[in-house]
Amino acid sequence: MHIQVHSSLADLPVDLVERCSYPAQQDFFSTLDWYRCLYDSALRSSMEPRIYVLRDTEGLPVAALFCGAEQGGRQLVGMSNFYTLNFAPLAFGDVPLPVITTAFMDFIAAERPRWQSVDLRLMQTAMLAQSGMETALRNNAFHVDNFFQYENWYLTVNEQGFDDYYAGRSSRLRNTITRKEKKLTKAHDYRIRIYTEDDAALTRAIDEYTRIYNSSWKQPEPFPDFTPQLIRSCARLGLLRLGVLYIDEQAAAAQLWITTRHKAVIYKLAYSEAHSSLSPGSILSREMFRQALDDDRVAEIDYGIGSENYKKDWMASVRQMHGIHALNTRTLKGAALATVEAARSLARRLRPPAA
Repeated sequence: MHIQVHSSLADLPVDLVERCSYPAQQDFFSTLDWYRCLYDSALRSSMEPRIYVLRDTEGLPVAALFCGAEQGGRQLVGMSNFYTLNFAPLAFGDVPLPVITTAFMDFIAAERPRWQSVDLRLMQTAMLAQSGMETALRNNAFHVDNFFQYENWYLTVNEQGFDDYYAGRSSRLRNTITRKEKKLTKAHDYRIRIYTEDDAALTRAIDEYTRIYNSSWKQPEPFPDFTPQLIRSCARLGLLRLGVLYIDEQAAAAQLWITTRHKAVIYKLAYSEAHSSLSPGSILSREMFRQALDDDRVAEIDYGIGSENYKKDWMASVRQMHGIHALNTRTLKGAALATVEAARSLARRLRPPAA
């Protein structure tokens, strides 16, 4: 096997594009479609693409690792940021994951000039444990720090319909939604629409989503083009579920779900502060869950990263997301930083427990 390196997302070989695109890759956040959207709208100014492709003896792609070189240094990072929900190598065949990651790490360690560090984030702990990535880096003289980043709440559906699922939610949640919906319908007209197509109606819905987001409690998007581009990309692929709740024909809450053949990801949600007393977000959530369970018939619902309490009302399981920061001790700067990190780690271990 051998590895090729590509420095442009626009000029990748056709055979790789076919294997990296949806639906060949079922996890949307592991597709070329995702990486193009993320890079074009949010990463172009901070990194240069570096896509590693592992090919077999016949030249067929076996795996890919989407990375980038941070501008102005010898730091290799995963092609990810705060918009990413999951980062992992892409595998296309039957080659074991540890073989793939070892091949990638051996190649990266042998590149010249040497990388001072390798930083890969937002990886599921199960994938990290199976991949042997840490061992492969340490075998190449990297000082590796594996650190916790976020929790990821999710629901395994087991062919459950919405009515059975919703009956299993807490009486507190169900009673709150019932009470708020009665209050809403008594004083206002409301309706919910779920947008799925890339058409003129979606253009209006994107504008409405943006207005809701900007009037919510959330911080303004640092890359305002990212979400509209993501929405349109998902619509073209048939993955979009953009739910909007209207109160007296004014958009009051919106949720962006990304739904593949087997999985629905709750990606972004917001509601207008002006309507917060009516809980439009919870009422919309109920309808979005109904769509996922009864119409899309997904096997899993993923609530993204973060430990917010409201996620626990709807989900049943949690997994951890970790990152790896690896310092190359074969470089002067990497070795110096690794020494500092080792000293800090020793100091933490020797520090007496708090009284």
